[in-house]
Amino acid sequence: MRKWMSLALTSVLALLVGTANMTFAIRDGTLTTAIPSFKASAIIPNRLWMEAPMQVLHTFMGANGSMLFVGQPASGGLSFLDRLRFKLGDEQVDSSKSPIDLRRIFGDEDLAMLSEFVQTLSYRSLQPCPHNPAADCVIAVGWNRERTKEVDMRWLATRISEDTYLIVDDSIVRVE
Repeated sequence: MRKWMSLALTSVLALLVGTANMTFAIRDGTLTTAIPSFKASAIIPNRLWMEAPMQVLHTFMGANGSMLFVGQPASGGLSFLDRLRFKLGDEQVDSSKSPIDLRRIFGDEDLAMLSEFVQTLSYRSLQPCPHNPAADCVIAVGWNRERTKEVDMRWLATRISEDTYLIVDDSIVRVE
């Protein structure tokens, strides 16, 4: 009898967990493969991990945020458009234009500062390039840490080099 009750309880819990997983937003994990060390004392200060953009946005984005320049996945836009819409709502995600190419707007000095920002203050991942799915690009998420979880924050999807895209808040990059 006890064995059957335990089996029934386990089945009910498995069903509940499965249902809960389907009703909440999908989250990506942290990736630490192919790195020179698996010691936390080396991983953290040397930023040896990669974290998917949606995971970072789920963790650090406040309520009612919006995202500009997401584009369409088949036309040079971010591949996770549907997940952004699920998180933010259709009206909060502008997919009418692909990530804005800051190489056409900013000078070398500004682009170098953004590249340094990507290396030191962003969460990065390696994913198929929006402009060429056969190649890999860095997709980084960075923001002004004083605005973490800020309500109504506006984010911009940008391209800062041939192989680097940066999702950034509008206090770091302003586009008119």
